[in-house]
Amino acid sequence: MNIIDHPNFYQWLILASALLMLTYAAFKIKNEPDQYDKTAKSLVFNSFTLRIPTWWGQTIDQQTEIQFERLDTRYEWTANFQSIEKIKLEPHDFLEQLIDELMIKFDPGFDPEVIQLSRIKVFRHEGMATENEIKRVYMDIAIAVSDSGKVLKAISRSSILNGCVEGPYFEKVLQNLKID
Repeated sequence: MNIIDHPNFYQWLILASALLMLTYAAFKIKNEPDQYDKTAKSLVFNSFTLRIPTWWGQTIDQQTEIQFERLDTRYEWTANFQSIEKIKLEPHDFLEQLIDELMIKFDPGFDPEVIQLSRIKVFRHEGMATENEIKRVYMDIAIAVSDSGKVLKAISRSSILNGCVEGPYFEKVLQNLKID
């Protein structure tokens, strides 16, 4: 009997193809952390240097705002960075005000944190949340304040699943911030 004439040949062919595609996708996702460390590009934005993954596509490029999205996929995810002249509140209070303005309510167990870098202090709140009392999202909201007083507002917003994929790279960008 010819293998092509087997009654389930096409079903097996589709299953094998799907398994190969899933294996390839898993391999690519598994290797993205190494790819970030090897290929991240430095971008100077208003005195801050950000190490951006090469797979992030820049969709907004203005003097005080830049934004990135995954252009190679249909992820519901964006990372937005804005330069702020001065904040009138303490950074942790400004972060809480920003969370209120965005109408974000984080799930219990996701608490704010502070990351101390060499010349920058990052006030951050990230995790699963509800937006506008309706939509479930994964948010990472940060205020970075340099020792010279420069301020960077950073927001990563995505669906829950996509936040688990891109969230670690947004965190790496925050952890690798530098100031001129």
